[in-house]
Amino acid sequence: DIEDNSLSKNLTLAIGDANDAPTSVSIAGGSAAENSSGASFGTLSTTDPDAVDTFSYSVTGGADAASFVIGSSNTLKFKSTVSGNFETKSSYTVIVTSTDSGSESASSTLTLSLTDVNESPTDIALSGGSAAENSAGASFGTLSTTDPDATDSFTYTVTGGTDAASFEIGTSDTLK
Repeated sequence: DIEDNSLSKNLTLAIGDANDAPTSVSIAGGSAAENSSGASFGTLSTTDPDAVDTFSYSVTGGADAASFVIGSSNTLKFKSTVSGNFETKSSYTVIVTSTDSGSESASSTLTLSLTDVNESPTDIALSGGSAAENSAGASFGTLSTTDPDATDSFTYTVTGGTDAASFEIGTSDTLK
């Protein structure tokens, strides 16, 4: 005071915890095998300064948002009517929003990838198809295969038919 008298006292102050907004959304995994309707790409998680928050997730945008839903246990997955094909599209982009228990939210853009699965060939073709008579070992043409996996290689064997014993596969995939 003005007369140089003083008093000291320790005060205890409390700081109340306010809800902080989440900072990001991430996915454990981020990939799924092609050709599987409703495939799960992984489990979503949220980074948040509040260690005890709970979160709800929603797909809120991105080029491929219409193909995705949030599944049980916070998984990000294809809708049950969607099945990806690696050969036509190998990655997808979605924006996922996480909302915490205090209604604060954060959004992140996630890039998801399909893994290629080896698919069975769909057809075998023979170019040519005829040979001159009385010519032992004559080639009837070259075999080729239709397959969704463009980089596959193929081997051929004669496996049946009335005249199977008369044929063999020659060099360069020829039927002779």
